[in-house]
Amino acid sequence: TSSWVSIGTEDHPFKGTFDGAHHTLDNFKQSSRYLGGLFGYVEGTVKNVVLTNVTMTSIQYGGSICGMLRGGTVEGCKTYSSDTLTVGGAEYHGHRVFGGIVGTASRGASIKYCENYMHIRATDANNPYVSIGGIVGSASADTRVDTCVNGGNISNGEFVAGICANGGKLYGCINYGNITGASLSHAVAGISTVSVEGHGRVYITAINSGVYGCVNSGKVSVPVMSVTCYVGGVGASNTANNMTVEHSYNVGQISGNNATYVAGVAACG
Repeated sequence: TSSWVSIGTEDHPFKGTFDGAHHTLDNFKQSSRYLGGLFGYVEGTVKNVVLTNVTMTSIQYGGSICGMLRGGTVEGCKTYSSDTLTVGGAEYHGHRVFGGIVGTASRGASIKYCENYMHIRATDANNPYVSIGGIVGSASADTRVDTCVNGGNISNGEFVAGICANGGKLYGCINYGNITGASLSHAVAGISTVSVEGHGRVYITAINSGVYGCVNSGKVSVPVMSVTCYVGGVGASNTANNMTVEHSYNVGQISGNNATYVAGVAACG
């Protein structure tokens, strides 16, 4: 089909278990959707799905596997594409949240053993409403992200990160994709960024988020900045009270230009 209709809506969420048995779905296409992904709204389990040659454009909230994960599980899923996936579009003027695997996750959701190899960027480099993560776009602090890998280049938006662009508790994750902010970005990091209510546009409350045993080897960079920005090899947060970083390290190049706060591991206000 030219534009896939996601499985599960907010009124009728997917609550079962779907096991793709590591089979590959090739040439997945979707465009001009408020909620994007193979699955839309999930409260159950989706596992062992492989998507290749993914093309998704003009998506407001989404991830290739699941748009919104609420208390459910996404496990063992992988995405690949030779094209760059674009987020946003002229028809969407509000928040845009996108992850390589899951768009947004909350209510004790679990994302584990997933891998993203798509490049993702916002269509408007300086739109201050965009949150993009290589694995998940935005996650509540009670969401757990375990042993996930991002190899895609992630760029543009207000919050940009290799694994999770806002919140969550991340364990044993690896990023080796290049992470690039824009002149209006507030936080850019190899693994995770965190914001709090009242700063920028917060999509899910991410207070008390954490990064544990994670590694970044990708380049993290921003252009000449027009706003206060936090740039970190592992983590970046506008307040130190909302992110814990333990047993994690960065070996990637950090280029902060004139960013306000730049650190090899964690940049916190």
